Amino acid sequence: MAEPEQARLVAQIRAWCHEDPIRRSRFAWLLSMDERRDPPWPYGGLWFDRGGAALADLSPHPEYGTHLDNRLPWFQAAGEEWLPLLRLLDQRLPAECEVLADEVAREVLESLGTVEPTGSLSVRACAPGELTGHARPVPAVRLTSADRALVAADDWRPEDLDRETDEHQDGVRWAIIERRQIICRLIVQPISEGLAEISDVHTHPDHRRQGLGAGLVAHVLRRLHDEGSTATYSVHPSNFASICLASSLGFTERFIWERYWLRREVDGGDE
Repeated sequence: MAEPEQARLVAQIRAWCHEDPIRRSRFAWLLSMDERRDPPWPYGGLWFDRGGAALADLSPHPEYGTHLDNRLPWFQAAGEEWLPLLRLLDQRLPAECEVLADEVAREVLESLGTVEPTGSLSVRACAPGELTGHARPVPAVRLTSADRALVAADDWRPEDLDRETDEHQDGVRWAIIERRQIICRLIVQPISEGLAEISDVHTHPDHRRQGLGAGLVAHVLRRLHDEGSTATYSVHPSNFASICLASSLGFTERFIWERYWLRREVDGGDE
């Protein structure tokens, strides 16, 4: 795909995502993450139906395309209307693949072949005025390039800090540091105007059950809410501790993304 054409397509999909930013947040987050790569990830497989459906081929992606043990083709789809989703998925999906999609797409996938659920992701949100609970105050600090050694020791990529200088553009990392060690941390990344994703929340095993994770998330939430922004928080339904943390602060489930293994009855390739 030529670069100007790709830029127009990405802009078109992002504008569509912003029409319903929470429901389409995972797709918007994907595009935002890839635009912040150095260099930006050049999608070869990115499609949009003007009726309201988007599809991305993640198989060649340097990060998301390598998580599947069976190395099946791997896609992310979004849309709420049957016909645009059907047109797009029927034309572009191969005979066998995995698809991450919201719950609306399941019926479309079932019309194309045999569908087996393989996982799910709960998307929760907390808007200004919805913060609840009494999370303990914590000494949260925003990580910068001066913290490269700490980040490397915590198994994060220190080079990411070099471009994470503006929380409204590139996202930033927050942490609690004790004795020159990161004991709790997270990432907050903008995905659209007035919406940011809090992710990668992790507390060192020796410091869990002390309220540090909730305190750090609450600190970031207050900053976002003071600016009028809503925060999303995505979690696997089996991660009970993370769900409890989110619920205690006022995050409520808005919808669920499902992962499906699709075996098509006919080859729907785009030959």
